[in-house]
Amino acid sequence: MKCAWRTCNQEAAVNSYRGHQPIYCSKKCKNKATVDTYRHRQKERAVEYMGGECFDCGYSQCLAALHFHHLDPDSKEFSISTTTKWEKMVVELDKCVLLCANCHAERHHKGR
Repeated sequence: MKCAWRTCNQEAAVNSYRGHQPIYCSKKCKNKATVDTYRHRQKERAVEYMGGECFDCGYSQCLAALHFHHLDPDSKEFSISTTTKWEKMVVELDKCVLLCANCHAERHHKGR
């Protein structure tokens, strides 16, 4: 059986099967999957907190295409993609607007 981590192609030990839980080839792959799941949930929560759509055009289709744009780059303490506690993330989100990838690229191109 293949490892459940999305980028791993290793075989996982069949005797490690536990009902409906994913099977990983190693603790490293299991940890990567756990962190990936945590970050995805944090991004979903952050996007919802920011209104769920692009501030400029209203796009809301794909979570991966939504970015957090710092209005004042000098006030940026850390990247929103960093794994951190929700309370700390909210402070950073309040310095941002939610933009789709296209609008984000346009803002940086125009220097806004």
